[in-house]
Amino acid sequence: MVISKPSLCRLLFLTVFCVYLQAEARAPRRRKPQNQWGVKKEFALSSPAFSNGGEIPVMYTCDSGKEGRREEQAGVSPPLQWGDPPAGTESFVIMCVDPDALGRSWVHWIVFNLPVRVRRLEAGQRISLLGGMEGKNSWGDVGYGGPCPPLKKHRYIFTIYAVNKPLKLSSDAKLPDLKRAMQGRVLAKVKLVGRYQRPKNR
Repeated sequence: MVISKPSLCRLLFLTVFCVYLQAEARAPRRRKPQNQWGVKKEFALSSPAFSNGGEIPVMYTCDSGKEGRREEQAGVSPPLQWGDPPAGTESFVIMCVDPDALGRSWVHWIVFNLPVRVRRLEAGQRISLLGGMEGKNSWGDVGYGGPCPPLKKHRYIFTIYAVNKPLKLSSDAKLPDLKRAMQGRVLAKVKLVGRYQRPKNR
């Protein structure tokens, strides 16, 4: 029996195609990343006090009117809540930064070594009671300093980082120290943006 050249080509093609299908079936399937950070959708940061992009209430700012405190110390930290982080997370880092400040970003709050079991912070939460630590803000104080823009409305970016190890830092730590300690340890991050303009400047 003589096989014509077109028939021989088709036979070779079918043979190669079958071998390819068998190899694909045996190969382990690769999981597609769920997003840029490989994070489940439920790992999201929110606040019951304001929506993403919304106005931060006065009680969390320097205009809260607490007596006996410097203006920038007047506000209490807002309530925050988030979902489950990716596997391998051992602690959380939280930052609140004003990117609209004149000259440089202004740090309002840094929290680190917050235990992985924590999923929410109450308003004015004492971080030490949860087993976490706070560093210095741009005023040189340890803890939270409320939004206090001098003129126009500013953005305040709250970011939570899922970190694979606790960080070796003290309460004297500032933002540059925190960023250095976090290098190579961040598994994921999520953000929440609030806005504020002081009533006297509206």
